[in-house]
Amino acid sequence: MIIIVAHSSREAAALLSLAESKGWSACSCTSVRQFRKQLRNMHPAVVLTRDRLVDGYSDDIFTLLSQSEPRSGPRVIVLAPADFTQKQEARQLSIGADCVIRDPLRPDVLMEYLAKFLHHASTRNPRPMPSEQFNLAGALVSPDQLEMSFGGKSVHVSPREIELARLLAESPGKTITYAFLYSELFNRAFSGDSANLRVLLGKLAASFRKLGLNLRAMIRVTQKTGYCYVPPSAGRASQSRSA
Repeated sequence: MIIIVAHSSREAAALLSLAESKGWSACSCTSVRQFRKQLRNMHPAVVLTRDRLVDGYSDDIFTLLSQSEPRSGPRVIVLAPADFTQKQEARQLSIGADCVIRDPLRPDVLMEYLAKFLHHASTRNPRPMPSEQFNLAGALVSPDQLEMSFGGKSVHVSPREIELARLLAESPGKTITYAFLYSELFNRAFSGDSANLRVLLGKLAASFRKLGLNLRAMIRVTQKTGYCYVPPSAGRASQSRSA
């Protein structure tokens, strides 16, 4: 199932017609409010949304998806205007988009993305996000609650932050390549530009700062290679706390 969320009924109808021409099950709407109602009754494999909607933004779509499908939600394609900047694109990827397509929209390219994501959804055996709690940089990470806690404080985080935290926690002292991170987090090949990954790491580090922990000080960056999580030793654990 594909849910199409467009900023105009005309565009929504056009995109719906494209999907149906391929025999794909799809429905369309033009607002965040309508999308919320549809999401109560269906579990889409792909969501195709404009970055700006009549009553909100793609941010609102990602929020609703994280609330209803916190573990293994649908693939999300964001349609953006031609003047969408790289920084804006990186932000969309950091908050949940699998890809961003700028105007002018090329139907053949869009159809290929939809076909790829639908095929992936129908053939894969999704690995659910582990429900067991784990530790990273002194914080207790709770995937089921999308929460991290330390010292009596807690902070709500996004599913993608949880996944990045898990990847780092699973490989202490080892460099995780950009290629692997992009495949795991964004389901696409690394093209040489790590901007969206830096945004995601910055978002995760900001969540740690709210707990009084300095995650960034424990991440060693190898240029053009990847990230390495270096846990603090017991003797300098107190130094991991931010001032």
